[in-house]
Amino acid sequence: HLLLALQETIYEYPSVWNFPLDETARKAGKEIQKPIDGAWDWYADDKGNVRMAFVYTPGAVKVLYRAKPEEKLRETGKMTSKDWQQKSWDVMRIFADSDKGYVIERNLENRAVVVSADYATRTTGDTVFAQPGSDVTDFDLDDNNKLKAVYYTDDADRITWIDPKMKSIQNSLNKALPGSEVTLGSRARDNSRMLVWQSHPGDSGALYIFDVASRRLEQLAIMRPDLDPAKLARPKAIDYAARDKVQIRAYLTLPTGREAKGLPLIILPHGGPYWVRDKLEYNDEVQLLANRGYAVLQPNYRGSEGYGEGFAGLGEGQIGRAMQDDLDDGMDHLVKQGIVDATRVCLVGSSYGGYAAAWGAIRNPERYRCAASFAGVMNWQRQVSYANRFESDPKERRKWSRQVRGGSDGTFNVDLVSPARQVSRLTRPLLLVHGTKDSRVPFSQFKEMRDAAAKAGVPVEPVVLEGVGHSFESSEETEKWFTALDAFLAKHNPAN
Repeated sequence: HLLLALQETIYEYPSVWNFPLDETARKAGKEIQKPIDGAWDWYADDKGNVRMAFVYTPGAVKVLYRAKPEEKLRETGKMTSKDWQQKSWDVMRIFADSDKGYVIERNLENRAVVVSADYATRTTGDTVFAQPGSDVTDFDLDDNNKLKAVYYTDDADRITWIDPKMKSIQNSLNKALPGSEVTLGSRARDNSRMLVWQSHPGDSGALYIFDVASRRLEQLAIMRPDLDPAKLARPKAIDYAARDKVQIRAYLTLPTGREAKGLPLIILPHGGPYWVRDKLEYNDEVQLLANRGYAVLQPNYRGSEGYGEGFAGLGEGQIGRAMQDDLDDGMDHLVKQGIVDATRVCLVGSSYGGYAAAWGAIRNPERYRCAASFAGVMNWQRQVSYANRFESDPKERRKWSRQVRGGSDGTFNVDLVSPARQVSRLTRPLLLVHGTKDSRVPFSQFKEMRDAAAKAGVPVEPVVLEGVGHSFESSEETEKWFTALDAFLAKHNPAN
């Protein structure tokens, strides 16, 4: 059987239903937990007993809990928005007849660690796992409610096995597939067979089935079978200091078959900008650009996720300002090393990265020959207002406004860093691409920038992708962006 949180109408909160996984499901399904106002998230233990709910109210999250299925749910406490961000109550793995478990919370050094927890009293105890220099992102438990594995990210997604048998299997597979990131995925309940994912930043990856008893590793699928591995570049991690001495981690990909000297450069900032980061992993867009002969730089500028709360906080109020400086300073670092030709640099990005590309070309035309933006924000005032329509909590709306504008009262005039408001300063070619079905950065952002550019008589090359959202859902949609980008760069910043 399965448990399903189900809203019978859009006007009701979800209740919990039990459905048999056979042909009787439709008739035999039954409601085992009635809805509670404000309760959107329900959690059950390993025996299928509903044990916990999160009730969302303005400014706080109430935790409802019961130790036994026959007891009534009771409130064990409230978490403010700040508490909610500090603690990840990983309660999806509650065990029957136990109130004990683990959660992820931030320690005194502002690093996310695994700590012991008591769900009944909503209290936490000792740290049971911490990864030096990185935030813990998730963990697994074994059938005895003991810590089995811990997940974190440094340059790539990692796993530390606590379970000695799984640790041994991981080490064996690492030796069998050298030079790759090897991830153990879905497994049989007795761990006799498992799916194994293998990839590295210069390899799109393959999926294997591993039989533990026979130690047989059988390839199941190759992710990009038509790609010639010899033509793929391998990114590497680099560090550089921003102008205010803040250390920036970035990933540099150099084209194969070319000397690392005087290369044309594409700076490729990630989206977000907050709670997002780039990793040292395979990326189709990076490989396309490197294949065309460009060096590609992916900076984890200030505000990026995964480097602690202090680094994330440095990005608050720095959209278009210090966050943009970090991109410029990455370019200067590569120019100083002689890797990049300072006269052959372009910015390319999507979402926030698309904004950063357009704004960089306006802010620093002496640096950049061109810029290409997909689904970029062009007017921050309107984007903040649009995003706040989907947030019912006034505190969260104010927080988002402060993050964008900066300061305790968020008074910075974001028109000063909005491309649509500063478009008259644009002197470099700009590829402006947007999907008509984008619900995150609405199509109106594109139309405002396109129309403002036309009125000012500045060089914008608009491309409308009919029916496309904020990200690509098919290879055909991706190809349209790649085709437009390839032609644009060949015209305005040829690699040869």
